[in-house]
Amino acid sequence: MSIHLMRKRRMQKGQSRPKLNIDLLGDTTYQQQLQDALSSYPEDTEKHWGTLSTAIMNSCKNILGQKKQRHQDWYDENDTH
Repeated sequence: MSIHLMRKRRMQKGQSRPKLNIDLLGDTTYQQQLQDALSSYPEDTEKHWGTLSTAIMNSCKNILGQKKQRHQDWYDENDTH
């Protein structure tokens, strides 16, 4: 009997959906900007979900931007151990 371990497959950069910075939606100015941007698209987008979803994602990316990841440092300068 032979057992082979498979390597862990990692996702490539472009495969994951970007995380949007939705924390900004608490501010009314960003809410209004997003609402204005979405209302500028033609009304027939309600009939076509693909167009609607790309309109929403593009508007959110332009207004809110992507969320920046902050990783916690694994080493603390103040640690005496």
